Amino acid sequence: IDEVVDVRGAMTVNKGAEVSIESNGDVNVKGGTLVNDGTIEVDGKFAMLDAQGTTVASAGQNMTNNGTFIDNVGSTIGGATQYMNQNGEYICKVNSEYRLSEAYINKTACSTIQFVELETSPATTSYNYVFTATPVQHNGEHVKIIVDVANVTFTPGKAITIGDLTVNSGADLEIAKTSTSTVNKVQVLNTITVAGDINVTGDFKTATGVVNMTADNMTVNKGGTAKFENRTSQTDKTMEISSTIEVKNGATFTITDATGSNLPAYITCTKLIEGGTFNGKPEVIL
Repeated sequence: IDEVVDVRGAMTVNKGAEVSIESNGDVNVKGGTLVNDGTIEVDGKFAMLDAQGTTVASAGQNMTNNGTFIDNVGSTIGGATQYMNQNGEYICKVNSEYRLSEAYINKTACSTIQFVELETSPATTSYNYVFTATPVQHNGEHVKIIVDVANVTFTPGKAITIGDLTVNSGADLEIAKTSTSTVNKVQVLNTITVAGDINVTGDFKTATGVVNMTADNMTVNKGGTAKFENRTSQTDKTMEISSTIEVKNGATFTITDATGSNLPAYITCTKLIEGGTFNGKPEVIL
């Protein structure tokens, strides 16, 4: 769709169907209903409005998303859309700290944040996300994170919790050194809690000094690497996996050797499935 379209009746996007709203497209559902069982991808404008063309929260409830709704960088999504009946996947693509904060604060129907590259010339070569906005639950669940670009760093500016963390093939993610901040006059550790699983097909790395990162499971897939740099603390764990670490055939898991006064990373799990290459292993705690 690359023109202005008003929807006043009932519209259904069937399973397997795709609707693409191009950069010049402007779709407005005015008092009508929209059921998405397929995929709607927005590069232009999309809005849920009442019959008079006004943005009201109740208009958003005329949309039910059972499929996938993709909110691309540069798109304009009407505010009422965030009140949709969200049963599917709402992917918000992000390429800046501002866009990341917007996804958490304003895109409350968003279920997944996907980190993508800037469309610049020359292309941006590295991205550092500090999470200046506190990640909050959307629809009662922590937002899933997908890294789909190379040279990404997460620097937790505060203690944060996210949903499943996925690093796709061709992408790489480094978790920067854990730091502390003051919250209500109490010092807290700025670490990342993954309320779900870590899945790596690209490259995943924790920098020296990262401690107290947690997740339910961790899987390193064929072609993927997971590398853990040294600890500077003798007592803290680098990462605690509450269930299973699996390193599949063709994947690599590395714990960097101690250097100077620093100690090797300390990774724990309750089950280890060995298929790939290990340079140092996590400790299995029964």
